[in-house]
Amino acid sequence: MNMIFPIDENLSLLYNIHMKKLLNIEERVTKFLQEFDFSMKFHGTRYLKDMIIYALEINEIMTNVQMYNYVADHHNTDPDNIDRCLRTLVDKKWRDLAREGLFEKRPTNREFVTTIIEYIKFPLDRKSVYDVLTRRI
Repeated sequence: MNMIFPIDENLSLLYNIHMKKLLNIEERVTKFLQEFDFSMKFHGTRYLKDMIIYALEINEIMTNVQMYNYVADHHNTDPDNIDRCLRTLVDKKWRDLAREGLFEKRPTNREFVTTIIEYIKFPLDRKSVYDVLTRRI
């Protein structure tokens, strides 16, 4: 016997708002990655995208261990693999972002991810985001 349970309208509304927020976050992250020519064929780009989306969802910056563990669980891989792929991505992309004023020297993985998260959260002048993150104001 099938029983149909009534759905609370408030719960449904909250769910719809949450889903729209997630789509908006994913769209903003995807737009950033496309704008700066990050190729989705690299594992590091996919891992970076998941890290950024998750950090924006929970609205806090995590430690490297937390970020790597979350993404490793999500992709059924090892946190060391996440670190290695992200490091390779940072090595390839930081110079491109430096031309845009986001970096002056090669950043650590954490600085790279944090700067991108802050840029997506607060699309200010790119130079000022880097200055805020490196405390050079």
